Amino acid sequence: MFVEVIYSPELWIKKYLNQITRKDGYIFKSVFMVALLVHIFVLTNNLANYDSMWFFYSSQDVVTSGRWFLKYAGGISSYFHLQWLNGALSLLYVSLSAVIVCRYLEIHNRYLGILAGVVLAIYPTVARTFNFMYAADAYFLAILLAVVAAWLMCKDKWNFKLLGGILLGFSMGIYQAYLSVTLVLLLLWTIKRTLLRRESITKYIGGIIMGLLSAAGVYVIGLEYRLDGRELTSYQGISDSTLIHPLHWYFKRFFDSFKDIIHLFVTDAYENKYALIAITIIWSVIILSVICRMVSLLRNKMVTCAIWGGLAILLIPMAVYCLRLLSDGVNYYGLMVESIAFVWILPIMILDESISVSRKGRRNKAVLAAMVICYLVNLWNYVIVDNISYLASSIAYEKSYALSERIVDRMEQTEGYENMEYVYFYGDVEIEKYEDVRFQNKSVNGNKIIPYANIPYTYFINIYIGGNYEVLNNAQRMSEIQESLEFQNMPVWPTAGCTRMIGEVMVVKLGDE
Repeated sequence: MFVEVIYSPELWIKKYLNQITRKDGYIFKSVFMVALLVHIFVLTNNLANYDSMWFFYSSQDVVTSGRWFLKYAGGISSYFHLQWLNGALSLLYVSLSAVIVCRYLEIHNRYLGILAGVVLAIYPTVARTFNFMYAADAYFLAILLAVVAAWLMCKDKWNFKLLGGILLGFSMGIYQAYLSVTLVLLLLWTIKRTLLRRESITKYIGGIIMGLLSAAGVYVIGLEYRLDGRELTSYQGISDSTLIHPLHWYFKRFFDSFKDIIHLFVTDAYENKYALIAITIIWSVIILSVICRMVSLLRNKMVTCAIWGGLAILLIPMAVYCLRLLSDGVNYYGLMVESIAFVWILPIMILDESISVSRKGRRNKAVLAAMVICYLVNLWNYVIVDNISYLASSIAYEKSYALSERIVDRMEQTEGYENMEYVYFYGDVEIEKYEDVRFQNKSVNGNKIIPYANIPYTYFINIYIGGNYEVLNNAQRMSEIQESLEFQNMPVWPTAGCTRMIGEVMVVKLGDE
């Protein structure tokens, strides 16, 4: 009987299924449904971006960029750019992440747990990630692995801590930026235990360090194995990564991270000024609450808890931008800051701990109600921002499609078209003529024409217009064409004569450079 309990798969599965609570179910279903409603447009429309032509069908084997496990994670849903399937898998992963985060940070109130999960699912970085739908499911799987890793690293048993490190290594192998998700969660857990619960975390420090070191080991081993003698690219400074820098360099990164996270809080509220007021109220109350709690800890001579809690709060911005500690070449963009969504769980944690206090007076109840309202206003702002992003991407695709149709029509009317073997797009159109400034910086694409060079234009036309053109990719032949008198006398698009057969190549002169 004893052996059956240990080794029976049926009993093992049943044991863990029984640990799923009704609150877990509410959080999962609520987050999934809200996310589905917010992101339904991108899941049901083809929103291409500047990378979509390259990765419309691709194994995404970009190991030289350090993402050695992306190929395998992306293979779960095939290597096609699948809007609905990849999106649905992504929502499944983020909903599971929400449940685990609420368990990990011990958020007891069901409704606050739903709010914490929803912010993970609708923060603007999610919309930016969905602009890269061909890899979105893999990226959200990486986030799920990073969340589980943080959860396991704070368990009592060392085998769980080691497993957490292994999972984090694989998460970083999909996308290195999600290391920040684990670090932010570890800091939030520290704040929960020290500032809010007044508990010692000394016994966990060694295990967490072991988990992080094992993650680094797994990542490096996986990278070395997959590189197989190839060199890392210079993309995002990965080939120059090192932890050896002058002390003043680290201080600058520390202060820059504070400025950048405040800037993001403000710019994320660009479409809703009410949200800016709400954000100001939320963080003002949270800062005041943290100060009061730290003063209380010091008065009660719980100095260690105050130090750990204060240090954890100060390190949050640095955790969000942790990759900057490795290289000057790291440039953070919208896809890399999903960890800020996890920072927004800090107010939820403090509200959850304060729920019991709210019964002591109307003032406390009013403060808690005001905080929840402000949080909802901020979430509504994210809904607006996400859908503006999708609208901008949709219009960019329509513009690009219409322009490509005009180009193909002009090519087909060019003398000698039937003898064409290759197509060569030189330069690019004047973007400012096609871009609506109201959409600038409001999506990955903005509102401009998506293709930007010879190969992307050819791929876009072949995929979305239905062409079957062979792109000229021979540097010597391209140089010969550019030096020819025929090419130099060609006007720029859309002037008549901007398309011409030069030998076996259909040349389309879109710009001067």
